[in-house]
Amino acid sequence: MRRALLALILCTFVPITAHAVCLFTPLSQQLKAAHIVFVATLTEARVVTPIADLRNGESYRINYTFVVRERLKGDPSKVTSIYNFNLYHDPKSSVTADAAEELRLLPGDNILVLTDQGGEVHVGFCSPSRPWDSDTKELQSLRAHL
Repeated sequence: MRRALLALILCTFVPITAHAVCLFTPLSQQLKAAHIVFVATLTEARVVTPIADLRNGESYRINYTFVVRERLKGDPSKVTSIYNFNLYHDPKSSVTADAAEELRLLPGDNILVLTDQGGEVHVGFCSPSRPWDSDTKELQSLRAHL
């Protein structure tokens, strides 16, 4: 009983690192459910909030422009932008901020975009849209699931 109480106290007052947990649906099911599916290449990245306004550990949004490399399903022109979030790391700070989900994307990266509707599409570790290797064999495999 004492050990259980001690464990409860330690878990309550001792800081621990939290991690995101994603429940993944198989890609084949996500492909069938999505109304728009395509491979895009990122062409430009723009931080929405001015860097000078960010504080260490603060989340910021990055919007990406893109070109469609391979249309697989639906109308890719209905997707207006691709975006994700990252944490600002102040190089002058002695405190390091970590995020459970921090995906660094750069112009030239390929993204597999899956969405039910047009508009803005989020790319992250827990989102259906994800970084993608546009290898010919992988594209053939994708087509087989549509």
